[in-house]
Amino acid sequence: MNIYLPCQFNQVLHPPSRVFKCSLKESKLVSQELVSAALIKALLAEVETAQSYQFDLGNDIVTYPPRNETCSLDEAGDLFLITSGRVRLLVDNKTLGKTVSVACLGPGEAFGGDRSDHSLPYRARAAAPGQLVRLPYKAAERVLSQQPSVLYQLQSRLRRQSQLAFFKQCTPLGVVPSLILSRRLLPRLVEQPLQAGKTLAQYPLTSGDYLWLRQGCLLNPAVPEGSPQVGEGWVYTISQRDWVTQTDGLLYQLPCRTLEWNELKPLL
Repeated sequence: MNIYLPCQFNQVLHPPSRVFKCSLKESKLVSQELVSAALIKALLAEVETAQSYQFDLGNDIVTYPPRNETCSLDEAGDLFLITSGRVRLLVDNKTLGKTVSVACLGPGEAFGGDRSDHSLPYRARAAAPGQLVRLPYKAAERVLSQQPSVLYQLQSRLRRQSQLAFFKQCTPLGVVPSLILSRRLLPRLVEQPLQAGKTLAQYPLTSGDYLWLRQGCLLNPAVPEGSPQVGEGWVYTISQRDWVTQTDGLLYQLPCRTLEWNELKPLL
């Protein structure tokens, strides 16, 4: 039985049986790879705490629980770079009552390193035997800063994974395949950071836009019991201008005058 360790690497993997740098030469990374074999070698050489692991089909690689006081960013800030095999990211959709797939990642792709106050619980499971490198995200960021385009791609992909995890776990769009969400919704999505004490009138919102509360506490002063909860979505109207952001947080905004809005509207 696999033992789930909150905010820790699940100890179902094992170190490679041969020198990792040799096996890297044999790995055929896809042309759309995020991090090349050469860069991974550089990371291994420059980050003392970097570790390599093999995994088997069905292994639960890591489980991220909901954010809480016992789960610090330092504990959960590791980055995982896949050098061979495939890893599937999974979330539990309460509305559907089942586990759904967020993404299936292959060689040259990455996950983890995205734990913040906005993070959602998810788990990574091996979809095929393979190998990966685990290292602190901050250390990887330092090394990859020498190649800004790679670092930007990494940060963008991790952000998209977080967005997909939210829609697949917390919204009715969990029934929509991730590929469609990635192509049709995410490119149009606007992230609107919230600051405590401001009203919605102070943000660049347009009447008719669809909003989702990603994180934080938003108060409807006229009907407090009708205030949206994290995960809820609604059409923004001028009458909501006096809603107050009681804490820092994050809104997702989808402009209403888009083809994507018309396609997704029936599901919302």
